[in-house]
Amino acid sequence: MKKVTRRELLKIAALAGGGILLPIGLQYRGYAQRTDERVEPFRLAFRKPPVLNPVRSDSSTDYYEIAMQIALLEILPGRRTQIWGYNGIFPGPTIKQRKNRQSVVRFINNLSINTSVHLHGMPSQPQYDGYAEDLISPGFYKDYVYHIQTALPLLCGTTTMHLERLLSMRTWVWRGCILFRMMRN
Repeated sequence: MKKVTRRELLKIAALAGGGILLPIGLQYRGYAQRTDERVEPFRLAFRKPPVLNPVRSDSSTDYYEIAMQIALLEILPGRRTQIWGYNGIFPGPTIKQRKNRQSVVRFINNLSINTSVHLHGMPSQPQYDGYAEDLISPGFYKDYVYHIQTALPLLCGTTTMHLERLLSMRTWVWRGCILFRMMRN
């Protein structure tokens, strides 16, 4: 029996390790599919999301309702894509909020899985931030309360809301659950 040197043993281990890892690196290659029809990038007109009107308003607060639901949309010409959208559109509707007014947004979960809605771009109270495990069960809703304070004039601008779930946020945004809030004076 021939003795194996340390250097030869390291070479064998490197080859064996590479052989084991190779299928892992190649497993997703077949997922991307090409078609003969090609859509020229950045040639379609910009689709401006509709502004969401409040379902009701009082002297200090505007109330909105948004359903998280599955829809089939034609994002690219001639192709239907399944999305998880706010009110069944992508991107979701725009909420215009005025300074010194409060907004209460009711998010209704019409999806088949637990959801959570997270706000970017303005401070909110912890119970309305939508952290990853603050879940809304299918068939239920949660009211989120947002207020633009006068002491924060730099908040006028655009924020985004998207579904938030631990370990799967990119999938949620990729499926289309995103909307915009415009804050104005």
